[in-house]
Amino acid sequence: MVGPARGDLFAGSGDIAGEIAGVVRAAADFHALVPRALT
Repeated sequence: MVGPARGDLFAGSGDIAGEIAGVVRAAADFHALVPRALT
């Protein structure tokens, strides 16, 4: 993964998950939950 606003989506394992992951490529919003202790 390269760039400041990229993420990874885990679709599972096995043949069906591979088929799903192979077609997922779209712009999306990205949200991160960060504990207050780290802010």
